[in-house]
Amino acid sequence: MRIIFLCMIVFMQSHIAFADNDISGKESPEKNVTNTSWNLSDIYANWDQWNADLTEVKQLMEDIKTYQGRLNTNPKVFIELMQKEEQLSKKFGRVFRYPYFMRQLNSLDQETSAKMQEIRAMYAEYATATSWISPEILDIPRGTMEKWIETHAELEPYAFNLMNSYRLQEHVLTADKEKLMSHFSRPMGTASSVYDELSVSDIQFPEITLSTGEKVKLSHANYTKLLETLSSQEDRKLVFESYYKIYKDHENTYAAIYKGICEKDNAYAKARGYKGTLEAKLEGNNIPTAVYESLIKTAYDNVGPLHKYMELRKQVMELDELHTYDLSTKFTDYNREYDFTEAVGMVKEAVKPLGEDYLAYLNEATKGGWIDVYEKPNKTSGAFSANVYGVHPYILLNWNKSLNHVFTLAHELGHSMHSIYSNNNQPYATHSYTIFVAEVASTFNEHLLLDNLIEQAEKPEERIALLQQAIENIWGTFYIQSLYADYEYQVHKRVENGQPVTAGVLNKIMGDLYNHYYGEAVTPDELTSVKWSRVPHFYGMPYYVYQYATSFSASSELFSRYKNGSKKEQQTTIEKYKTLLKSGGNDFPVNQLKKAGVDLTSTKPFEAVVAQMDYYVNELEKELKKL
Repeated sequence: MRIIFLCMIVFMQSHIAFADNDISGKESPEKNVTNTSWNLSDIYANWDQWNADLTEVKQLMEDIKTYQGRLNTNPKVFIELMQKEEQLSKKFGRVFRYPYFMRQLNSLDQETSAKMQEIRAMYAEYATATSWISPEILDIPRGTMEKWIETHAELEPYAFNLMNSYRLQEHVLTADKEKLMSHFSRPMGTASSVYDELSVSDIQFPEITLSTGEKVKLSHANYTKLLETLSSQEDRKLVFESYYKIYKDHENTYAAIYKGICEKDNAYAKARGYKGTLEAKLEGNNIPTAVYESLIKTAYDNVGPLHKYMELRKQVMELDELHTYDLSTKFTDYNREYDFTEAVGMVKEAVKPLGEDYLAYLNEATKGGWIDVYEKPNKTSGAFSANVYGVHPYILLNWNKSLNHVFTLAHELGHSMHSIYSNNNQPYATHSYTIFVAEVASTFNEHLLLDNLIEQAEKPEERIALLQQAIENIWGTFYIQSLYADYEYQVHKRVENGQPVTAGVLNKIMGDLYNHYYGEAVTPDELTSVKWSRVPHFYGMPYYVYQYATSFSASSELFSRYKNGSKKEQQTTIEKYKTLLKSGGNDFPVNQLKKAGVDLTSTKPFEAVVAQMDYYVNELEKELKKL
């Protein structure tokens, strides 16, 4: 398997974003707040610098081609190749992200779209021309490679990935077959690109008129907040139906796109000799498929606390029928809005237990230029953190001042701190941590923030709001992501078995899962069944979402150990946790978590989250009785 250049594939496939430096410092919605947009000048000052690096990338690609047929002749030649690929990967990361991330702020930017097409074409051509590398590396006997690593210090940074390549050797094809497979790299990404265009560039949400007479233009960003704040059930229904009607009207197109993605995954798995698509996705990081299957079964079999919460919600809201569009409203009038600068201060206060070094990194990340805060026309929805090696991480938000977005900020800053620790403590070859451990850092920050806010809460209304936040965090991160993981698993199995996949089939799978997870308290809505069409991870990163649930379970166990331990035990827990942050990708993720004290090969972490959910629901019920 490719050792360094695999990083390029991650760049090509991941959903990460940037913005042009000329927007930095524009007026923000908050008074006296500036520099709330990305500053790309940290990467390149201008297009001339970008073009200079692009020229170097092309030259490096040509240089690497000259090593064909020479890798097993002597270790010095092999070392040269590894170092060339590392140099190329570092350079390519910047060249690729500069225009690609700009486009995420403006999906209609045709200039950057054209540059991205040029880069993708260049990469596809290079991948085909160098498809011989993986088979040729594996032609070197494992014993010989081990001796080279032992006697040449230059190979030490690549040791883990090299040995992992030999573990996966049975899935590497011969050089001619690898070349044939490389020809399909671009068309295999077409379905995902079509989804992005349909759901971001071409989507047109309607303007609706609420019962108050107010006109509202729907968007990805304001949809959730409207459901949280609108007091009228009819208005919430209007928002829900108007939003999902767009997806329902195009459900056959979305189904065809998703079927194509599942078929691509199946073809890849078969071509490389995997037992199925799940194994193909998990085997690279040596994650047992039993972890995935155990998660979805444990969540599916333990929905009792979630059912209880839905019953409690129905009672509190005094509704004859509780619908999915009623599930975002708050139980009290505590509906405070948070300015972005205030939220930054709240996060800083919460993470103090992680030490002065952690806080120093966080101060640097929030001083300006690293975070694009506010929603803009044609800007991609949601939130995420994206690392640029040799520069710094960047965070995208669509700030709406809600408590939920305060937690989103803590979440994404957790990712960024993880990147900084990994960058500073690992060589380039192992600096990139796996998705499997990525969400531990983000959700651990959320645990710290929640605990800090609950301790400070003085009024019952505030405590209720925070308990709701805790419950809905488990609901959204553990239960819903497990539901989504179950959905992906079922659909991929259908494709593997040659069964039909239509919009009707997908609606039934999703609808049945929601009905099971929500229970009898929630009246089924037809449009809930089409929610599969708007989850971008299904289309861009198959078999990704389960890791939110596994990581949340791991961070919950770590936080519980910290919260309930003695001062000495707390310090030990924090040190182990920060060791995890520093470890990058220097070991298999299940092993990394075991070193931190969490064993995800057992059901214990998952069951602990269920118990935590039950505790919070019971506490919420007690607090509500005080009103």
